[in-house]
Amino acid sequence: MSHTVSGPGRRGIPTFALLDQIVTELGGTKLTFWPFLSGTGEAIYPYGSGTDGIRLLTVGALDGTGAGQHNPMQHVGGIYSYEITNTADSARIESIDNANYSFAGAAFSVGAWVMMQEALGTVRSVVSKYRSTAATQREYDFRFSATGYPILEIYDESVPADWTSTCTVNVLTPFIWQFVVATYSGTEGASAIVHYLNAVAETPVGVETGLFVATEDSPALLEIGSRDQGGASPAQVFQGKIALPFVTGKALTATNVTNIYNIGRKLLGITN
Repeated sequence: MSHTVSGPGRRGIPTFALLDQIVTELGGTKLTFWPFLSGTGEAIYPYGSGTDGIRLLTVGALDGTGAGQHNPMQHVGGIYSYEITNTADSARIESIDNANYSFAGAAFSVGAWVMMQEALGTVRSVVSKYRSTAATQREYDFRFSATGYPILEIYDESVPADWTSTCTVNVLTPFIWQFVVATYSGTEGASAIVHYLNAVAETPVGVETGLFVATEDSPALLEIGSRDQGGASPAQVFQGKIALPFVTGKALTATNVTNIYNIGRKLLGITN
């Protein structure tokens, strides 16, 4: 049986068939994909075989009651986007620590659809497992610079050392939906990290600080739309909407990213 979700003025879209295609593209081990299938409650469940069922949690309900206020918006494909704003409570979309979120010495990729709802000018995190306040538990931070360039920082806490890869061509445009992905091959080197903006690849020059060996598994929480959570107020809080975030233990190929991008456009209603 085919499950479809009808949108206003649109023919039925095979939501779960499309989500299954995304899961296939993400593939590999340590896969976690949150398509945001509910507009209520405080728990956000992952989707797809290969996940271990670990939930994202919010402070208060998604629909605006309590402290959450993530203003869920349902898209034509049946999935939701959640709004994150620059306050301590409403920023909290996070998961307890899990081995599936750590990739010590191994390849991984991270990505999401984002719509920034502010002018450029402030550093904002999209997906992170990175805590530097109260305790040093830094693994990775996928963020935008104040000028809108995608950045992936991977951290070796015991050295300490890091690789930081900053785009110089791909730049975020506020107030429209865009798909951002960063991949890490698992090997040390300036070209080990590749970024994609709307499926357009860029391999920036990575900068190594210290003698980076590998990221290390830490008890830091996984955060969507912020970093440095864990009892304190979050930092670098994204200002806008996020949809279809994921982390996976695989360096996605350009073909993988293009396919996920095209499916996401259908689910969000950006294309027929």
